[in-house]
Amino acid sequence: MFELTKYSDHLVSDNIEAIVAVLVLTLIFYFSMFWFTFYAVDSLAHARVGQNAESTWKHYVALSTEKRYKYSSYILSMINAVFTSGMAIPVSMKCDPPAGHRNDEVFLGNTYFRNSWCVDNPHIYEALFVRVFTGYLITDFYVQIVLLKDWKSSGGQQNIFHHFVSISMATGSLFLSGYFLPTGTVSLLTELSTPFVNMRWFLYTHKNH
Repeated sequence: MFELTKYSDHLVSDNIEAIVAVLVLTLIFYFSMFWFTFYAVDSLAHARVGQNAESTWKHYVALSTEKRYKYSSYILSMINAVFTSGMAIPVSMKCDPPAGHRNDEVFLGNTYFRNSWCVDNPHIYEALFVRVFTGYLITDFYVQIVLLKDWKSSGGQQNIFHHFVSISMATGSLFLSGYFLPTGTVSLLTELSTPFVNMRWFLYTHKNH
């Protein structure tokens, strides 16, 4: 479908069609997943409460529409966290340094972790991977601004600032090139903490604390 140029001094311009396509497809996926999650959870909650009025789902049913949007956004963030943290390592290990820069005799010698050439030379899969993460950030940013309308509380302002900085850095890493893109890819391992943070909120919402 697209002829990818794995390494290039003009990585973005040489692969612009693929990069844009991945971003658009990611936006479609995450927006669709958000609304699917919202209606699926909403239907499940009402069904469980209909069967048992004392079900812990009664706390969800009592939430405002905005809080239900937040509930779905947290589920979406967990889906994104599992994907990005799970893919960060294999994407970072796809480095293929030229003969003069290979460390074949060293464990992980031809990866970002132990090869400086891989650190300084981003490849197309890192660019596409970061676009996927950017698609999620834009989706969640939309939820925060348009659906939750939470830009006045301290938590809302922190979240907006967090998303703005993340989107700016994810986009900037494409054009700054060099070590920014490989380092940005590996840093997505930090998303692994998201499910644990969100689970605390879910337990609190369902009064299981």
